[in-house]
Amino acid sequence: MRIPSNSSRSLTSLIQSFIQTRNPEFAVRAVDSITHYRPPPHDPGDGAREFIWACNSLISALVRSKNHNLAVSAYKNMTLVEVRPDYSTLIPLMACFCDARKIGFAFGVLSLVLKRGFVVNALFLNLLLKGLVRARDVDGAIELFRGMEKDQILPDTVTYNTLIDGFCKAERVEEALLLWGEMRERECRPSVVSYSLVIGGLCKVNRVDEAMRLLEEMRLEGLEADVVLYTTLLKGVCESGSIDRGFEVLGEMESRGIPPNVITYTCLIQSLCKVGQWGKAREVLDTMAQRGIRPDVVTYTGLIDNFCKNGKVKQAMELFSWMEENGERPNDVTYAVLMDGLCKDGLVREASLFLEKMVSRGVTPDVMFYNILIKALCSTGEVDEAMELFRTMKGGKFVVESDVWTYSALIDGLCKIRCVDDALELYEEMVSEGKTGNLVIYNLLIGGLLKNSEIDHGMELKKEMIDRGFKPDHVTYMIMIDGFSKIQMFDRAEGLLREMRTNGLVPAVGHYNALMTALCDKHNMDHAMRIFQKMKNEGCEPTVITYNTLIDGTCKTGNLRAAKELLMEMLGKGLAPDDITYATLINKFSKLGEMEEAQRLLEKMIVSGLSPDVMVYDPLLKGYSALGDTGKVIDLLHRMAAKNIVLDMNMKSTIINCLCAAGKDSKILDSLPNFLSETTKEVDFSFTELLKGLNKSPLEAQVEAT
Repeated sequence: MRIPSNSSRSLTSLIQSFIQTRNPEFAVRAVDSITHYRPPPHDPGDGAREFIWACNSLISALVRSKNHNLAVSAYKNMTLVEVRPDYSTLIPLMACFCDARKIGFAFGVLSLVLKRGFVVNALFLNLLLKGLVRARDVDGAIELFRGMEKDQILPDTVTYNTLIDGFCKAERVEEALLLWGEMRERECRPSVVSYSLVIGGLCKVNRVDEAMRLLEEMRLEGLEADVVLYTTLLKGVCESGSIDRGFEVLGEMESRGIPPNVITYTCLIQSLCKVGQWGKAREVLDTMAQRGIRPDVVTYTGLIDNFCKNGKVKQAMELFSWMEENGERPNDVTYAVLMDGLCKDGLVREASLFLEKMVSRGVTPDVMFYNILIKALCSTGEVDEAMELFRTMKGGKFVVESDVWTYSALIDGLCKIRCVDDALELYEEMVSEGKTGNLVIYNLLIGGLLKNSEIDHGMELKKEMIDRGFKPDHVTYMIMIDGFSKIQMFDRAEGLLREMRTNGLVPAVGHYNALMTALCDKHNMDHAMRIFQKMKNEGCEPTVITYNTLIDGTCKTGNLRAAKELLMEMLGKGLAPDDITYATLINKFSKLGEMEEAQRLLEKMIVSGLSPDVMVYDPLLKGYSALGDTGKVIDLLHRMAAKNIVLDMNMKSTIINCLCAAGKDSKILDSLPNFLSETTKEVDFSFTELLKGLNKSPLEAQVEAT
C-alpha cells in the first residue's frame, strides 16, 4: 500500500515546526505519528521516501536539541514500521546514546552499522571514545583506540584530543603525555584545543613550569593561544600557589590583544580569596567593572563562598547587597552558600531572617535551605526551634517535601539531648511517608539508645537495619563499641571487635581507643593494657591519642614507671608527644613533688616547638609553691608574661595562693610581671590588684580575685 502523500507531508510539517520553534509538543506529536504509517517494503514511491526522510530528519533534530529520550523513542517507532535509519541518522543516534552515557546502546548502533555494511570511520569511533571518556571509562576508551589501529582506521586530532582529555581529567598525566608524543609522531597536528587540554592537565597536577614551556612550544608551531587556553593556564598557576605568576599570565594575554573574559577574572578573584588577599580581589572586581566586564552570578557566588569559608560573613553579606545593587540576580546556590555561612558562624537567627527575606522576595525555598537551617539549629541545641521549622516546612505557606537528610538532622539533634523516644517517633513518621531510613539514621538511633542504656531496643534496631539490607560499617561499630564501653559493658564492646572481623571489617585505631578510654576512666588498667597489646598484635598501629589515653590512665593510678615506659615506646615508634602528653605527665610529676622531672618535661616540650598553656603552668606553679621555691614561681610567671599567656580565673586563683604562700617580701613584689587580661588584650592585668591580697588571708585574697 502506498502512503498517502498528505500523511508524509503532515509528519514533515510537524518536524519543521519543531525545528523552528523547539516546542516539545510538536516533537512528541511527530514521534507518535511515525507508527500511524507503514510504507511498503519494496519500491515505496515518492510518499514513502518522503516519510523515511522525515523520520531520519526527526531523529537528527531531536539529538541536536538534546531530546535524547524522544530520539530513542523515534528510533524504536521507526523499527516498528520497518523503516531503517540511514547512515546520516545512525551518527546522531550514536551521539545521543553517548551523551546519555548509555554506552551499551551506542555499541549496539555500531553493530547495526557493521551489519548494514556501512563504512566505520574515525567519526563513529570518536563518538564512542567521547562516550567512554564521559563515563570515566578511560581504560575502555584506550582499548577501543588500539582496536581502531588493528582495523586500520586512522585516528585524527579529535581522537587524540578525546583520549588526552580523559587521561588528564583522571589525573593520569603521564599517559596523556605519551599519547601527546604519539600524536606528533603520526603527524596529527595538535590544535589549540590539544595544547589547552595538555596544559590544563599539567596544571592540575601542579606541573606549571612544564605547562608554561608548552605554551612557548605552541607559539613556535605558529599557533596563537586563545582566551580559553590563557584562562586554563592562569587558573593552574594560581592554584599551584603562585598568584603573582597568574597576574603575569593576565598581563601577557592582554599584551597580545586577547581580552580576559568573566571566567578569567573569576579564576583570579577566587584564587586571591583562597589566600586571604581580599583587598586585591576587590581591586580585580573593580577592574572588571571599569573594563565593562560585568561579574556574573558565578563570580559573586564564588566570592561570597570564600568569604564565608574564611569567617568573613559580614563582608559576604555586604558583597551580596552590592551584587543586587548592580543588577545581578542571586541564584539558589548563592542563597544556600550565604545561609550556610551564617549558620557556621553561629548566626542562626540571622540565617532564619535571611530565609524569610528570600521568601518575601518571591524566592521559593526548597528542602536544601530548610536542611541547612534545621541542621544549624540542632547543632546549637535549639532542637525545639528546629522541630517548629520542620512543621512550618511541611504545613506552611510553601509546602516543602522533606527528605531523609531533614530527618537525619532532627534525629541527630534529638539523640544529642537524649530525647530518643521523640527521635524514634520521628523515624516512624519518616517511614510512614514512604521514606526509607539510611545507615546514618540507624547509626544515630542505635547510638542514642545505647547512651540511654536501652540496650535491647538498640540491638533490635540493629537487627532491623540488617534485615532491611543495611550492613553495619565502621561508624556503626564505633558507635556501638563506644556506647557499650561508656556503660561499662566491656565484654560486649570487646565482642564487637571480634564481630567486625567476622563481617569482613578490620577494626581501626578509633575502635580500640574508645574501649581503652572507658577502661582507663574506670582505672581498669590491666584490661586496657591487654586491649592495647591485642591491638598491636593484630597489626593496628597505635596513635598519639592511644598513648595519651594510656599515659593518662597510668598516671591516675600512680604508676609513673608505666607512664614513662609508654612515653619511651611512643618516641621509639617515631610519634611526637603533643601538648596533651606533656600536660598529663607534668601535672602528675608536679603533684608528686618531682619537680626536676616536671621541669625537664617542660623544657623538652618547648624545644619540640609546642607552646605550654595554663594547663601546663598551673600544676608547675602549685608544685614549686608547695616546696617553698618562690624563685621558681617568679621565674615561671615571667616566662608566662613573656609568652603573653592569657590568664583564666583558675590561674589567677593559683597565682594568688602562690604569692600568699610566699609572704610579704617586698623584693618579690617588685619582681612581679604584668599580664594581659583574659577578657581583652588591650588592658593590662597587673598584680597591683593582687598585692592587696597579700595583707589578707589566702582565703580572703582568693575570694577577692574571683
